[in-house]
Amino acid sequence: MGLERNKPQKLENSQRVVTEGWTVLDYKEYMRKDMDLIMKNKSWIKPFTSKSDLKEYLINYQPFYKKEIKELTNYFLKRYKIG
Repeated sequence: MGLERNKPQKLENSQRVVTEGWTVLDYKEYMRKDMDLIMKNKSWIKPFTSKSDLKEYLINYQPFYKKEIKELTNYFLKRYKIG
């Protein structure tokens, strides 16, 4: 588990519109800073160690859309080497 600084992670379907005015890329950018803090253990939320915990967090904390965005889940799983 750690940040991949040398190798950028690919975000699949980044321009896909998830909900009115929000693309997959918009959601990634919105969630990235909080995810970095969590995974660096600089948050009150403990770092994620499983796909199910990460998925549940994203669904609950992403704005407007309360279903899984698979591209977003997969992006963060790879970024932080979870699972």
